Amino acid sequence: MFNFYKISFLQYIARRIATSVVLFALCAVAAHGDESSLVVITNVASPVQQISLPEVRLIFSGRKQVWSDGSVIHVVLLNTNSATHQLFVKDVFGVWPHQLDRAWSRAVFSGRSTPPIIVETEAQMIMLVGTIPGAIGYIFDPTKVVSNPNIGRIWP
Repeated sequence: MFNFYKISFLQYIARRIATSVVLFALCAVAAHGDESSLVVITNVASPVQQISLPEVRLIFSGRKQVWSDGSVIHVVLLNTNSATHQLFVKDVFGVWPHQLDRAWSRAVFSGRSTPPIIVETEAQMIMLVGTIPGAIGYIFDPTKVVSNPNIGRIWP
């Protein structure tokens, strides 16, 4: 019986620490708001130059599958544990990352959508969006894509 409580207490402490780390990371990301901001990026071969917030929501929730010219949209997301991903989901959707994950699962398992490409870092995000025609993603620091001619900034 004591072991059960010890394990539960340790799990509780681990969750509290993990939550604190995520909140600290989000605060650190938000503190750099003057120098950097979230931007949606796309491959330069995509047919859009600008995009509205409602369209961003449709695309990143798996509800919009094709660009205006009929080409396929390839959504690239950062790992759910990424501070940038958590900030993006909270800012754009106003929900928690696990809620967006559930929306993707419903869309994929119902056959309405193909799964997004998941990457671990913003560098991988930039590389994939730059190489896959029709790809769309997001990053926190827009200065990272200045030297990549295959990336276009479309929102905000």
